[in-house]
Amino acid sequence: MDEMTKKEEEANEDTPLKPTDNDVEAGAGAGDADGQTDIGDIKDNEKSVMAGGGGGDEKLATDGGGVGGGGKQSTSALLDQRKVKLILAILGAVLLVLLLLIVAILVIIYRDGWEEDKTYRFIRMIPKPNRPQNLLYFRHGQIPYEGRVWPDLVDQLDQFVHNYNPDINMRTKNVTDCYGTDRSIGSGAGAANTVTDGHHHQRTTACFFDLKTIAKECSRGDFGYSMGTPCVFIQFNNISNWLPELYTDEDYLLDEQLPATLRTLRPRMVFLECKGNSVVDNENMGPIEYTPTQGFATHYFPYTGHPHYMPPFVALRFKAPATSVAIGITCRLYAKNLGHNLTDSDDSVVDSGGGGGGITDRGGGQPVPSLPFNLFIE
Repeated sequence: MDEMTKKEEEANEDTPLKPTDNDVEAGAGAGDADGQTDIGDIKDNEKSVMAGGGGGDEKLATDGGGVGGGGKQSTSALLDQRKVKLILAILGAVLLVLLLLIVAILVIIYRDGWEEDKTYRFIRMIPKPNRPQNLLYFRHGQIPYEGRVWPDLVDQLDQFVHNYNPDINMRTKNVTDCYGTDRSIGSGAGAANTVTDGHHHQRTTACFFDLKTIAKECSRGDFGYSMGTPCVFIQFNNISNWLPELYTDEDYLLDEQLPATLRTLRPRMVFLECKGNSVVDNENMGPIEYTPTQGFATHYFPYTGHPHYMPPFVALRFKAPATSVAIGITCRLYAKNLGHNLTDSDDSVVDSGGGGGGITDRGGGQPVPSLPFNLFIE
């Protein structure tokens, strides 16, 4: 029995089980369900793919729109750059034209020099202004590193002083020491040295001008130009047959238009005052030293064309002028018979002539007793 049972069990293990009808139906139902699920998944995947494709198309469209917008922006930036370049080119052309105009004007001004001051004046300055508008310009300092222009000015001063040096110029040998002699109108002094014909005075002797009486800084070396403390000479301009009429004590008391210094000193001379044209100019000009005196002694007048005549001059020494700024200065002579109301607008002119010759009045007017100039020290 037991053996029979074992054989049956072995036979059953070797023979595959047959599904029952219920199992077949259940399996078919499950298979159908699985098939349907798979088909649904496939459809869902297709929809997802289609939806994803649509999203991609929208993204591509969006990306394409971005690329198009970027192109427009690049074109606008390029146009802006071209406009900027055009504006810069126009500005450059305008600046170039202005530069050429400035150069042309400078060439016209400095090609043949500018017109020198031809106003008919009682006084002149040495050295001569070297720029327009009676401007005396130089750069102070030592040569060759800083000093510019001033060596030419110093050469003029050297030549000028040479004419007054008794050790060099023989003309100074034939003159007379006239110190203390008053030859102003109404003085009555010095008659022995003059001969009058009722209209003009003829001087038979020439008076000596002592160079040693001026400041040593204004008689040798570089005349203070390297240090920025220049000397300027104000010389009588050889106005023929002019005699000064001095102020009286009554004039000093009553004429309030006279400079305070003149009214205080009351000198027996043709008084000279140099001052700034404004308060600022006075401050920038600083103190001035006048030597040998602040004016011209009367014994140097009148000028009659004497071959050995030594025109008097005053050495101005600017002791502490400001630098890098233009300083307007006017020097004026004071005497009772000087036309103080005359200005540079008058039509009187002078022939500078050179040498020791007299001044010829071409305009028929009176000489101007003032001399304006500008000083610029760099």
